[in-house]
Amino acid sequence: MLPVHMKALQSAIDRVFSTHFDSLRPVDAIDRIVREGLLDDFINRVRCDTRSLQTIARRSYLHPNGFDKIVLIDSQRPAYKLRLHVWLPSEEQKAIAPEDVHNHRWDFCSHVLMGSLDWEEYVLTDSGEPRYQYHYRSPGNSDAFSLESVGTVRTQRVFETTLPAGLSYRLQHGVLHRVTGCATGPSITAFLQGPAVTGFTTVLKTTPYSPDPVNLVGLRRLTVPDLTTRLDLVRTVLHAPAAGAATAGR
Repeated sequence: MLPVHMKALQSAIDRVFSTHFDSLRPVDAIDRIVREGLLDDFINRVRCDTRSLQTIARRSYLHPNGFDKIVLIDSQRPAYKLRLHVWLPSEEQKAIAPEDVHNHRWDFCSHVLMGSLDWEEYVLTDSGEPRYQYHYRSPGNSDAFSLESVGTVRTQRVFETTLPAGLSYRLQHGVLHRVTGCATGPSITAFLQGPAVTGFTTVLKTTPYSPDPVNLVGLRRLTVPDLTTRLDLVRTVLHAPAAGAATAGR
């Protein structure tokens, strides 16, 4: 449960989400959260509250796609999550294989706070690169997620670009994509996840995870020291001179 001094701030973020996420310009939601200081204010208050740090650390983890996933807000009404994605040039993250092609269960919009993202989009074809298809289900509060094998498909890359710091973008849930952070330094995004549209995420791998039809894959949750280090980095970025605004949508 949020401390009293943070409830009003989350209510303001709730209103921004409700007003803009389902509008013609959903990126306005993440833009306002970042540019009007709501994200900065929220992180500053979390950073000074031990209980909030513990709660957020428990629901944050090193994502198998190679970044730290930090869930700042997990709201039920309205249904959304405000997250930070942090790619670091750490040995632990480097040890993870390149990100799998995947889609999502929900639409989202995001703002690149620092670094850049290499972005690729894919479609299913009859004659493209073969991949092993899995259905991913969220770990929720557990320390493992499931990957269910559902056969093979072929894919073709149809779009690629680099998303620079200062750019806001949105993506619909069914778009197959792959994203990696900048190779030469940290990359950070603020990420606003909408309500679930489907029950699972499609994950496409170049090699099978295992011969088993269903796999449970363990997660490493972030510790409070892990979390505070990353939040301090984000605070530094948010207090730096603002970059020019840009938006994109696909």
